[in-house]
Amino acid sequence: MLLLLLRLIIGYVEFEGRGDFPERFINITGRSGIVLWDLERTDDGIKAKITARGYKKLHPAARKTGTSLKITNRRGLPFVLKKYRKRAGLLAGVAAFFAVVYFCSGVIWTVDVVNHTTSLTDEQVRQIACNAGVYPGRSLRSLDAETAKMNIMLLCDRLSWAAVNTGSCRITVVVKEKEPAPVMSELENVCNLKALKDGQIIALNVLEGQTCVKIGDTVAAGDLLAGGLIDTETTGTRKVHARGMVTALTQNVFIGRAQMRGEKRVRTGETKTFKRLYFFNKIFPLYFGNTPGGSCDTEQTLDYLTLFGTRLPVGVETTVFYPTEQLPYTLTASQAQEQAQRQAEAQAQLFLTGTKNGKRSGRVYIENDTVIYELTVNCEENIAYEEKVEFL
Repeated sequence: MLLLLLRLIIGYVEFEGRGDFPERFINITGRSGIVLWDLERTDDGIKAKITARGYKKLHPAARKTGTSLKITNRRGLPFVLKKYRKRAGLLAGVAAFFAVVYFCSGVIWTVDVVNHTTSLTDEQVRQIACNAGVYPGRSLRSLDAETAKMNIMLLCDRLSWAAVNTGSCRITVVVKEKEPAPVMSELENVCNLKALKDGQIIALNVLEGQTCVKIGDTVAAGDLLAGGLIDTETTGTRKVHARGMVTALTQNVFIGRAQMRGEKRVRTGETKTFKRLYFFNKIFPLYFGNTPGGSCDTEQTLDYLTLFGTRLPVGVETTVFYPTEQLPYTLTASQAQEQAQRQAEAQAQLFLTGTKNGKRSGRVYIENDTVIYELTVNCEENIAYEEKVEFL
């Protein structure tokens, strides 16, 4: 098979030799070092195959033996190129095809992720791998899997183990997260329970520690609720990790503001779209000129090509620019109040998640063309937090 491939590359011809002394013709070519193959006897001579260059060397032997030579077929790359020598575009396309195949067979096409973590997404792992030198378009010949693995570990201290599996144009990066640190012993982790905010205590559930308050007491933020040092008559002072829940009635205030007069940024209605080609981690703009300057909103999407469910390292990034301008606006008092109230309600929803909300009240007032909405929410919530005791 390898010999046939070599002969196709250098080119060979099939010929017929007609004459009365074919044996003598064969003997002369053999003594001259001319190689023939697939030699067959015919009714009036022989037929055989020989390299394109070797065929010219047959003429002296043919003249001596009175043999008439005739080429019946030409095969191989030189004859194909000669046939299409006037079609430069076709030859350039064939050459480009083989160049692309050679290039693509030696680079990374895709980076798959096997993610055994809870704090990292697959895209974040791909970005870490990219920073470590594992990315589409990277030469496989220059990739050292062991070095890449160590770089990934150095770039992310949350990982306990990583691997870079090579062997094809499709690289697999495997990562595993560190196990949680073991809980410190009670003596190493002595804590007090303190109040996170002001409130009136309505329920106590201290699991460990010396309780310092009782139901009905009013506490301020930072007050001690349960201590981690317990005095006993038999063993003296005992150090514990105070823990538990202390439920209190709290009052939370959230403030929203809205200006009645000012300027706001609005879109002009124009749009400008720009595309860029992503090819093996390289970026090629598909537009002329520069992107818009000034104030703009942008929306960006990146669509990769896929083949049988596998993402290829080729994609198109589309960025849409929406030019904006500053325009004056005026709000009525009721419109500004609605806007300020929405702000205050959004803050309350964000910060009071998981609490039992009670009475709500709102107060509105105006300062320097600004409407202020003050939302007060009474809650029942756990105000206890643990604070480590430091010993000198």
